[in-house]
Amino acid sequence: MNGFASKDSVLQMLLETESDMSSAEKALTEAVRRAEYENRAGWNERLDLIEKELAELLACLNSTLMGVEPRGETA
Repeated sequence: MNGFASKDSVLQMLLETESDMSSAEKALTEAVRRAEYENRAGWNERLDLIEKELAELLACLNSTLMGVEPRGETA
């Protein structure tokens, strides 16, 4: 058994490696895009919840303040 490989065998191995790397790159790119989308969606859900809670708090504060006489200078 000799330690040499034919040029065709080496080229075939390189082509297969290139193809495997290209497939891995595509899969990684898709996974990163999916993770970024899920991350944005999670943040948007949190921000929507915060916005809703702030609106409820504002309504509560406004209704509380409507019953309070404004403090001002007395003449």
